[in-house]
Amino acid sequence: MQILVYGISNQKGGISEFMMNLNKNMLKKDILFNYIIKGKDSVYAPLINEMNGKVFYYNYKNKIERLTNLYKIMKKERNETNIFYYNTSGTYFVFPIIFAKLLRYKIISHAHCGKDRKINRVLELLNIINRNLLNIVSSVKFTCSDVAKEWVYGNAKNVIQVNNAIDQNSFSYDSNLRKKTRKLLGMSMKDIVMINVGRVEYPKNQKFLINLMVKLNKLEKKFKLLLVGNGTDLEDLKEYVRNKKINNIYFLGQRTDINNLLNASDLFLLPSFYEGFPIVSVEAQATGLPCILSNTITKSSNITNLVRFLPLDAEEEWINNITNFKIDKRTDMNHILKKKGFDENSICEKVYDQINKIWEESYDN
Repeated sequence: MQILVYGISNQKGGISEFMMNLNKNMLKKDILFNYIIKGKDSVYAPLINEMNGKVFYYNYKNKIERLTNLYKIMKKERNETNIFYYNTSGTYFVFPIIFAKLLRYKIISHAHCGKDRKINRVLELLNIINRNLLNIVSSVKFTCSDVAKEWVYGNAKNVIQVNNAIDQNSFSYDSNLRKKTRKLLGMSMKDIVMINVGRVEYPKNQKFLINLMVKLNKLEKKFKLLLVGNGTDLEDLKEYVRNKKINNIYFLGQRTDINNLLNASDLFLLPSFYEGFPIVSVEAQATGLPCILSNTITKSSNITNLVRFLPLDAEEEWINNITNFKIDKRTDMNHILKKKGFDENSICEKVYDQINKIWEESYDN
């Protein structure tokens, strides 16, 4: 069985990581995922090829070309599959589901993000109008959280929550790994190492952390901040740091050793303007890492009681929580994640049951 997937990024990100983990587990069910990705390359292409999937890139110079290229891909692939998996953070660009409906795909929609507090009124109204269409055409509706469900589906009742599970073999706490990674980073065990992992773009709000470091450095110099990820704002942030003359912020770029870096850290910080359900916070909690998240993020992301939520308009609260944080004994938290349904196997079974259901229905009709 093949499924055509839309909505992952060409760089590292939470939605993309979720789909890669799901894809890996679906191989055991003889289900192949093929991907439509905007751009001309993707960091995920080698992994997708390794899992026997295909990547269809669509470039464009204008809006008409964008729609034309997208439609051609979806029309061609309709000969190979009848299921279209639509990942979305909002219903502004609805042409993928319009095309899917016209081409008679069975549509699985998956909501991944909550409302941007700074969104303009036009886009907010467009989202409200278009989500009615999404509710009508979707055979299955998934959401990662309550806030994502409300933003993408409104008051719809038949929405299935699918937790952002992680590969528990990839994220765990190891005190020896912590020491080894700190040594490689050139940091002592006395340093307080904070970490942020995510796309370096507006929603993730990394500039907020840089401003915190300016204030923290006035208190003492033992704080270190690791910024992990790439994005369109990366060079601007680097310039901002240079202008502030800060030398204890480390831009590590795209990394494959996230577990090592989380082990080496003391605090995970996520000051996002909005999220659906940040999968990286699950990864951090798996390693027993205390987290401070903005209060715009769903409270259900506190799975292990290691998470505090703070408002973005209260920098002093962030400063106080960072300077006064204490942890008695750090331990691996994967047993709690599994107990609360954040293991990959249970999530795979939930998604597979729905895929199998609409697959059978399509042939019955």
